[in-house]
Amino acid sequence: MEGNALILQSGQPTAVANASLSGLINEALNQGNIENIYGSIDGFRGLLTESLIDLAEESQQMIRALEWTPGAVLGTGGSFILDKQTDLDRACEVISRHNIRYVFCIGDSSALTSASNLLSRAQSKSYELFLIAIPQSAQNNFSSTDYTLGYGSALKTFATALREMELETIKTSDENIVNLVEVQGQNNSWLTAGSILSKAKKESSYLLIYTLEQPLQISSFLNNIREALKATPTCTVVFPSNITDENGNYFSNEQGSLTPAEHLAAALEDNLGLKTQIRKFSSELRTQSSTISAQDSKMATIAAQVAVKSAIEKGQTGQAITFFRNDRDAYSCEIQTVDIATFMASQKNFPTDWIDSETSSIKYPFVKYASPLIQGEIQVQFEQGLPKFAQFQKLYVTKQLPAHSHS
Repeated sequence: MEGNALILQSGQPTAVANASLSGLINEALNQGNIENIYGSIDGFRGLLTESLIDLAEESQQMIRALEWTPGAVLGTGGSFILDKQTDLDRACEVISRHNIRYVFCIGDSSALTSASNLLSRAQSKSYELFLIAIPQSAQNNFSSTDYTLGYGSALKTFATALREMELETIKTSDENIVNLVEVQGQNNSWLTAGSILSKAKKESSYLLIYTLEQPLQISSFLNNIREALKATPTCTVVFPSNITDENGNYFSNEQGSLTPAEHLAAALEDNLGLKTQIRKFSSELRTQSSTISAQDSKMATIAAQVAVKSAIEKGQTGQAITFFRNDRDAYSCEIQTVDIATFMASQKNFPTDWIDSETSSIKYPFVKYASPLIQGEIQVQFEQGLPKFAQFQKLYVTKQLPAHSHS
């Protein structure tokens, strides 16, 4: 079917969301059935306001720069979910008026929910629409795929930051210091566990990792620190911000003003007289161009190409791109599609048998799983000493409908 294509980025962006955008644009340009390629500014919010730009008018230089540009060049509209009846009707009206027959959505669970809602509403109106989603999340939280795009780059960024922090501590400290690393905004342990990848063979401080599946008991924690500092002068402790104690309670003081890291720092000073350094990691784990994983970027691009071909050549709709890893030493996988609802049906929990509770560490099977995802570096282009990121000229498509206000 001939018609126009629409690309949206939605939800929390990753370091490779723009790599998928690049792959979609280039593959769509090769498809004769696609007449125009539009991009929605600010995701599904932009669709409602009819804020569409002509992506075919962007230069190949800018499209190439998407490979090393983190974040979302089109804008995501935050965590906005397209679910109100009036908004869905408006979105369908915009799509129909611009003869959009192909929709490609890059994003997290909120993006997939909006995409699924949009397709259902279009189908209820008997409007033929081919929609494919490219799931991405630094949290690696979808169980229907080997890994979620963006996770490999977040791992690489996190492990690099920890190794740099460790070297700084080792070189500058002449006394015992404990680095407390709090990983914020995580609903699972996949990123926290990735800290094991930072451990170097030489000049390495002791590393303790506490996951959501492994409650942190203060008495045991203090004993682990005491034993660790017998082996090395410094120790690094990594844990999620929503970690609990053995009773399932979150760490805080009675007023709730202390973060988990501050609570543990106070316990170390009061009980062991130790100095601590607190580091907190959050959105920066998905916004670093210098540590984008080439493997992650490559898969993001290929996934985009498969998405376009699945819609155009196979006539698929309501599908999400998924990876099935082959049992080989070097990373390889089969790229397939699965129904969006099926893809979102279950969360990927961190395997408890990959956790070494006795040593507060992560076992080798995780290292074997995660190491291929962080391989390779992206060659970033610089201009006047700074990264030259993609900046679209944004040639807006003429609006066909009256203005629309939405939440």
